[in-house]
Amino acid sequence: MNRIVYKGLIYDRNGLRKSTVIIEDGIIARIYDGIVDISGEIVLDYSNYNSIVAFPGFIDLHIHLRDFNYAYKETIESGTKAAVHGGITIVGDMPNTSPRIDNQSVLSKRIKLFKEKSYTDFYIYVDVSIESISDIEDMLKNPHVAGIKLYPDKYYVLANESIFHLLKKYDKLLIVHPEEPYLINIFEEELIEQIIKRDYHIEAIAVNHIGLASEIHGLKRVHFTHVTNPYSVLLSKRYGYTVDTCPHYLMFSYERIFNNCKYKVLPPLRTEAHRSLLFNMLLSGNIDAVSSDHAPHGVLEKTCCPMTCPPGINGVEITAIYLGHLYSLGYLGLKDIYELLVFNPSRILNLKHYGNFSKGIRGNISIVNFGCTTCIKPDILYTRAKYSVYDNMCFKSCIEATIVGGVLVYHRLKGTINKPNPVSLNNFS
Repeated sequence: MNRIVYKGLIYDRNGLRKSTVIIEDGIIARIYDGIVDISGEIVLDYSNYNSIVAFPGFIDLHIHLRDFNYAYKETIESGTKAAVHGGITIVGDMPNTSPRIDNQSVLSKRIKLFKEKSYTDFYIYVDVSIESISDIEDMLKNPHVAGIKLYPDKYYVLANESIFHLLKKYDKLLIVHPEEPYLINIFEEELIEQIIKRDYHIEAIAVNHIGLASEIHGLKRVHFTHVTNPYSVLLSKRYGYTVDTCPHYLMFSYERIFNNCKYKVLPPLRTEAHRSLLFNMLLSGNIDAVSSDHAPHGVLEKTCCPMTCPPGINGVEITAIYLGHLYSLGYLGLKDIYELLVFNPSRILNLKHYGNFSKGIRGNISIVNFGCTTCIKPDILYTRAKYSVYDNMCFKSCIEATIVGGVLVYHRLKGTINKPNPVSLNNFS
């Protein structure tokens, strides 16, 4: 029997308290109120530290792990190492790989790679092709699949009512990239021109379009991801659907980027006024989750020309420490961090057996130190993409340790220690 013991502050839906948590063979076996004298193969004793808090394992709803033909950008192994470095214990993998995850054959290969290489637990979104409804049904049946990722170039599939029927039949999530395709000008040139041509109205119109179609067909589980427009947040709430945004949309505005290719991302960065309003939406509790939309590329690809460089910002190692930074500055509370990275993502994914310190739950723990500082430099990143829009920025929090399935995968003072046996979404349902 492998035993890991955590002693110190914990936070979940029952609030903040001092506890002793025992994980045996990957499962939370016991929880004691207060600090008790119990031994184990690994003992993390933070009982004397008021600045260190353990949360049920953080979830990133939106991450691009590349691999396959894009292994030079990122692999499942390197990307999930980066995730646990950032305190993330469960990742949601996006299907715009090469080849795309839009059929059972590619999906099977993806699942096999995750089981062999991943340092986190996982689930997979699939892409759709209207030409093959049978493939869509086969993929949605798969317990490793969380749902369909709907990209703007695939909005046309919603004209087929069977997509809504299958999502409801298998109780899967529709996660949407909200940009109305017929309004996107594909002849993008400089980065600033791209921002003008894919402005914030395009996003809100897409939210209204997908929200209305989903409402008509009675689809309950719809999530709008990487939202940039405060009005999009309000529209999604009107339909009763959920939203997430990303650290880069909360931190940066296009007035400051000067056609720097590192900041090229879709949807693009917005004005400082929009950024400020979105930030206030976060503080007021209107945003359900914060995801990274981790989208790594080769260093040479992101140091080239704004017209030709690929869009995407790598940030899975930043999300949790950024929210910890906001806590340290007094903008957020522990409850906010818990809801944005644990409780609400669990609810969005319909994970009934996750998100709390309870006996019998998967032994995933994210431990945050609010009494230290993390400064971002390429040599501290675990991602293959050794560049960052956050270079030389310092955040007033650190990931102290990450536990996945009862394995101490990452420790701040020791680096990556051990590989867990990853499990997928169906283990938490």
